[in-house]
Amino acid sequence: MDKQNLPIRPECFRSAASWTPPTGEEIAALVRHLGWSSSQTAAFLGLTTHRKGTAWNDADARKAEGGGRKVRQWIGGATAIPYSLWALLAYKAGYGPIWDQE
Repeated sequence: MDKQNLPIRPECFRSAASWTPPTGEEIAALVRHLGWSSSQTAAFLGLTTHRKGTAWNDADARKAEGGGRKVRQWIGGATAIPYSLWALLAYKAGYGPIWDQE
């Protein structure tokens, strides 16, 4: 799928000051374009969960699978995606550094 044909409004690809947050459907379209699952998206974005009873800096105790829930919440419209994480996804999808767009 060509990125120009994605059903995402242009105002979702602007700098933070003039950004319009994407809908869940728009987030899902970008994730599909990347060919990722919610867990893969979470891993790319560094979203992890922490297992109870382990040290906060124990890399083996963190896992991206739990971050997939957050991605599904964005897609389902339960919570909004933060601008910085959307900008990283947009950059990875080929939209360039949207933080420099007006």
